Amino acid sequence: MVSIVVAVFNEEKIVLELVKRLENVLNSLGTDYEVIFVDDGSKDKTVELIEAVHSRNRRLKLVQFSRNFGQVYAIRAGLYYAKGDIVVLMDGDLQDKPEEIPKLLAKLHEGYDVAYARRINRQDSFYRKASSRLFVWMMYFLVPAHELPAGHELMFAGVFRAMRREVVDALNSLPERTVYIQGLIHWVGFTSTLVDVEHGKRTMGRSKWTLMKLLSYALDAIISFSPYPLRKISILGIFISFVSGFVGVGYLIQRIFFGTQAVGFTTLVLVILILGGVQLFLFGIIGEYLGRMYIETKRRPLYIIKKKLI
Repeated sequence: MVSIVVAVFNEEKIVLELVKRLENVLNSLGTDYEVIFVDDGSKDKTVELIEAVHSRNRRLKLVQFSRNFGQVYAIRAGLYYAKGDIVVLMDGDLQDKPEEIPKLLAKLHEGYDVAYARRINRQDSFYRKASSRLFVWMMYFLVPAHELPAGHELMFAGVFRAMRREVVDALNSLPERTVYIQGLIHWVGFTSTLVDVEHGKRTMGRSKWTLMKLLSYALDAIISFSPYPLRKISILGIFISFVSGFVGVGYLIQRIFFGTQAVGFTTLVLVILILGGVQLFLFGIIGEYLGRMYIETKRRPLYIIKKKLI
C-alpha cells in the first residue's frame, strides 16, 4: 500500500482540486492507497471539505489538530498514522504536483529507500526564492559542510519525497521535539536519490511560510543538528582575547618605553559597545540551545489531536 501524507492549513480553495488530482494519479497506479490529510488548525472550511470526501472514499483520511502546531508536527503525525509500505510526503498547496508521484515511486522500485524531489523551474515568488536562499546561506555559514543535515544538493529538496516503511519506522522512533524533518530523514541513513520534478505554480491562496517562520526553521535546523555555532563562539572568544592581549601589550610598551598614554574616550566607548553587542549575541545563541533543552525536558506531546477519520 502507498500512503500519501499531506499537511494542510487553510486550503479550502484548493483542497478539492488536490483530492481530484490525487485520486486520478493513485487510481492509475493499480495499487491500494490511503491519503492522510493532517489539518494543522485550519480556520476555514478545509476540515469540512475533507470530511465530505472521506464520506465517499474511506481511503481519504483526516487527522485534525486542536490548534496550529506547525507543518513539521503535521508531517510527524502523518508518518505516525501512515500504514503503507511506501510513504509519500507532500505539501497541500499543489506546488508539489500529484502527477509527479509515479516518478518518485519508480526510483524506490529501482531499489532506493528514499527518493527526494528536486524542483526544477521553480514557480515561487521572488520573495519566497530569496527567503529560501537566505535559509540555505545560514546553513552553509553556521554549519560545516560535512555536518549539513541534508547534504549538499539535498539542502534544496523540499518536503516532497517518497520513503520505504523502514525509513518511516526509524523516523517514528526518534523522540526529538525540536525537529528539522528534512535533516532527520537524511540522518537516519538509507540509500537515497534525487528525482527532477516539475514545480507547480500556486494559483490560489498564498504561502504560509513567512520570513520569520523560515528564519525560525533555519535556527531549529542548525541547533538541532550541530553544536558548531557554540564552537564558533569559542573561536571568536579566543580571537578577541588574543587581539585584546596584543593591543594591551602594545599600549604597555608605549607607556614604558615612550611614556605615551592611551587616549581616545570615544574609541573606548565604541569598543565597549561593540564587545557588549557581541556578548549579547553570543549569549542569545547559548540561550537558544538551553531553551531547546528545556523544551525537550518538559516532555509535552508534539501535538494534540481533536478529531480522526482513519
